[in-house]
Amino acid sequence: MSVPTLRTQRLVLRALEHKYLDEVVRCAGNYEISQWLVVVPYPYTWSDAEAFLQMDLAGDLSDLWAITKEGAFIGVVSTGEGLGYWLEPSCWGRAL
Repeated sequence: MSVPTLRTQRLVLRALEHKYLDEVVRCAGNYEISQWLVVVPYPYTWSDAEAFLQMDLAGDLSDLWAITKEGAFIGVVSTGEGLGYWLEPSCWGRAL
């Protein structure tokens, strides 16, 4: 089941799509991000990102959104058993 698109004044949360996988690999493959994530392989590969997307599409993951700002992918948020998210390092410490 796909998540609804959520819009704020500055961000859009939308379903994770194949077009975002290059950015998912780049970000999740960054140790500064992956060290804080649960059960994420390091180094993170394209195959890992494809498996992540397939799990989401199959409904195996709790509500999961790609976070975008001005159309650019900047992270992921999930509202499973608890709130979890990660952001592209250029967004750290900034008001989004």
